[in-house]
Amino acid sequence: MGLHKYQADATFNGYHILDGHWALITTDAGSVVDIVPAHQAGDDVQKLDGLLCPGFVNAHCHLELSHMKGRIRPQTGMVNFLLQVVQQRTDDPRTIQEAMESAVQEMRNGGIVAVGDICNTADSIAVKKKSDLYFHNFIEATGFVPATAQKRWEAAVDIAGKFLMHFAPEQVTITPHAPYSVSPELLQTIIGHYPNHTLTIHNQESEAENELFERNTGDMLRLYAQLGIRSEQFFKPHHTTSLQALWPTMKQHQRWMLVHNTETSAGDLHAIDVKGAGWKHVFFCLCFNANHYINYAVPSLHRFLRYFPLQLCLGTDSYASNYRLSMLSEMLAMQQRGKYNKLYRMLQMATLNGAKALGIEQTYGSFEKGKRPGVLLLSDVENGMLTKQTAVKRLC
Repeated sequence: MGLHKYQADATFNGYHILDGHWALITTDAGSVVDIVPAHQAGDDVQKLDGLLCPGFVNAHCHLELSHMKGRIRPQTGMVNFLLQVVQQRTDDPRTIQEAMESAVQEMRNGGIVAVGDICNTADSIAVKKKSDLYFHNFIEATGFVPATAQKRWEAAVDIAGKFLMHFAPEQVTITPHAPYSVSPELLQTIIGHYPNHTLTIHNQESEAENELFERNTGDMLRLYAQLGIRSEQFFKPHHTTSLQALWPTMKQHQRWMLVHNTETSAGDLHAIDVKGAGWKHVFFCLCFNANHYINYAVPSLHRFLRYFPLQLCLGTDSYASNYRLSMLSEMLAMQQRGKYNKLYRMLQMATLNGAKALGIEQTYGSFEKGKRPGVLLLSDVENGMLTKQTAVKRLC
């Protein structure tokens, strides 16, 4: 068995940043053997300029929307964005496949090793089978009208079945789309079928979502009108935010990844916390660039760090709402728009926390013996900060 020995200016092991006096040892296949003091590593140690890091985990992506890059004008608001996705998501099959292939290659080149991918069709199967990236396929179920819950569940089951022909059961999960698009009946059905899987949901991505649940007013009613949904026939205001309205049902399931959280308040976090949850299994995925693209807004990073620092992970969303599918780009956005400069914490969001959210931390996310997380080298990291010149190179 051949070994690779790397000594860089610094090493992020998934938890902390170690100084340049440590060496990472892996097998030819990329399995971690150990991290040891450099003087104990023996001969043939590769000296590298930069920071060693485990491979990135993109916890939230919509690969099948890759052909929509640049098609939707930025910062027009959530409802306009959703309507454009509905209108433009179909295209020539070859165009869709080529765009997905390009997106997967970009993610791989950018150091991403695992992806939590939202699927509304089976279009992405062929592309994923050809890739060496790990994919967790979240089959998205939608259906706001209670009477359609069983029909929508069966449609999601049909798509999931196609994925299960090619992926292990632990890589395929039917999951709810968002509070404004899933009826209580459909949500309850989904929860009942996946006691041990992570479920994900788009949460409080816009002010319009909370306004709907608090007062049954706002822009979401325009969305329903465009889709031919008469929400007044079955939906009544909850007089509270969407997260607090759904939490009594959601908390029946212990493994959640809440995505976006742009309008999640300290009151929301406090309310669901005091109502009880196994918090080590509840994650908040932030998508800074996508939120800025759609709503010209970003979540309150410091609020989440104050409450749940170990449960934050990162996603890119899709090319419909982002210019790049890059974890480095998301971290730079946190520095710029989130006014945050703790590099070790951002790297943890991009690696170990994402792996935990997807339930794959036994293999990915950190440099620990026996894991095979991928090895990246980040160049041009200055004074503990990422820079516009920072680049990612895959070592294995």
